[in-house]
Amino acid sequence: MFMKGRVGKSLYDVRVVKESEYFMEIRGETQIICNASRAILVFFESEEKLMAFYDSTHLSSIKTEVQVITETVSPKERDLFIKRAATIGKVTLLTRTFGRGTDFICRNQQLLANGGIHVLQTFFSEELSEEYQIMGRGARQGDRGSYRMILLDKDLEWVLGSNWKEELPKIGRPNLYETLNRYRNALYESK
Repeated sequence: MFMKGRVGKSLYDVRVVKESEYFMEIRGETQIICNASRAILVFFESEEKLMAFYDSTHLSSIKTEVQVITETVSPKERDLFIKRAATIGKVTLLTRTFGRGTDFICRNQQLLANGGIHVLQTFFSEELSEEYQIMGRGARQGDRGSYRMILLDKDLEWVLGSNWKEELPKIGRPNLYETLNRYRNALYESK
């Protein structure tokens, strides 16, 4: 979904995949964005999941060019990586912590003309506010950007319940986000 500033959800922002396809899909998305001469921020739920992707064979061909921003990165390196993230062809992997309050400012006019920064979220947030914050990392201060989610099917158990394997196939793609959001809201209201 392309956005300028903050916009609502498109019906096709979310893909749910099996574990055997998960890293391949994330890598495919990074390749598409880099081939379009854009930059991509990939947000992971935890450092463990980020490092599992980083160390996977799917990333091995570009691993040395990928930036990793986690809580363990020094503030000096973090600031440098954040500035570099808005560079054509740059892949930056981040933990969810950096989805709130981290400004990725794009000053490269060619990158903006190509569609700006793309944000890929690899988990379904428990809080809608976190999701909006992560989404907003790609379209700062009215700049162009885009956003998408690629989710691991088994990670949706927390929102769909223990029978997630039966529930997930019943949800049609056009209704996927709306259904997940409805379940999330119901969980939030029951607390």
